[in-house]
This record gives sequence, C-alpha cells and structure tokens, in this order.
Amino acid sequence: MFELDEDTAAVPIEPGRYACVITDRWSIGAAPNGGYLARILLSGIERSVAHPDPFSMTTHFLATAKPGPAEVRVEVVRAGKGHSTAQASLVQDGRELCRALAVMGDLGKLEGPTHVAARPPALPPVEACERGRAGPATSILSIADRLDVAMRPGSISWMPAPDGTPRPRSNVAELVGWMRLKDGRPADAASLVFFVDAMPPPVLNLDA
Repeated sequence: MFELDEDTAAVPIEPGRYACVITDRWSIGAAPNGGYLARILLSGIERSVAHPDPFSMTTHFLATAKPGPAEVRVEVVRAGKGHSTAQASLVQDGRELCRALAVMGDLGKLEGPTHVAARPPALPPVEACERGRAGPATSILSIADRLDVAMRPGSISWMPAPDGTPRPRSNVAELVGWMRLKDGRPADAASLVFFVDAMPPPVLNLDA
C-alpha cells in the first residue's frame, strides 16, 4: 500500500463513523498539512457513498490537528443515480478540526460531449526544472520528504538557488512546477485533493 493511502485510511466504526490515525509524515512543523487532512475526510466519504470519484470538494479548517487517533463523521446529504453529496467532519479529542462538503460521481461512467477551456501552464519538462526538497532543508517539513518536486526555473525566490546563492525576489505570487509522490503512487482524482494544498504558499515570493 502507498503511504498516502495507508496514512489516510478510514476504518468503519458504525454507519457514518470511521476511525483514522493522523500521522506526522505529512506535517509542516508540528501541524499536519491541510491537503492531507482533506484526503482523510475523503476516505470517509468514499466509504459512505456508492460513487468513487470526487467531482468537487471544499474543506474548511477550524482547528489545528496533531498526530494521533481521530474520527471521521459523515452525513450523506443526497444519494442520487449520477452523483452523491456528502459532508464530513474530522474530530479529534472532542474538537472538530475541519469540515468538508463533496460531490461524488463516477468518472468511468461519464457520457456525452466534454468542453475543456482551461490550458496547462507553460512549463519546461521535468528534466529542465529545478529539483530538490520542497522546502528549506533546515525546517521540520516531513511532507517534503514524501514529495518529488520540480519547479520552473525562477519560480521560487525566497530560497537560495541550487548553488546556494541568494535569488533576486520576484514579487510574483505564483509557483509553477511538477509534483508527484516519491513512493510512485499514481496521481488520480482522490490524490488531487491532497496535491492542491501540497505546494508552498505562492505569497512567499512577495517581500514582506
């Protein structure tokens, strides 16, 4: 089993309640990453509805999580033929840490015309990008040890260049790069819930 799946597993307690363990392998400092917590919520939702894929998901973070046992509580709002809607809360020590609302469907059963207006960003191939740990080597950033990140040259200005020299600040709140999990887990709709919050905040490029 891949690390992300192992560390976001939701074990049934009773209908609508699932036990989970928040690990310290996806943390920024002492706090577990928000995308990691959202993926735990999705695990509970996946077990509660008949549709396997997240079509949309919003997560609100209410309190700081810590490594240790927790519980996912799921309410199915609507179970339809084409999609289901559910909300879920992550609870630890009697506190609600975060709450999500998700629409679930089945990507394998979609039919009809598809219109995609979005385009991928201009990005060099992985081999031409800057590789390295996704964060300062001196920081307590366990999530960075699970990610393989390749950033477009010049995309990061708050960290030194690969040769250790300081970079000129870009003052552009944008990060562009490639990202995948180091253990080889393939990307899918479920892992996207994690990936959308795994990048460093683009505002770090801005001078304070």
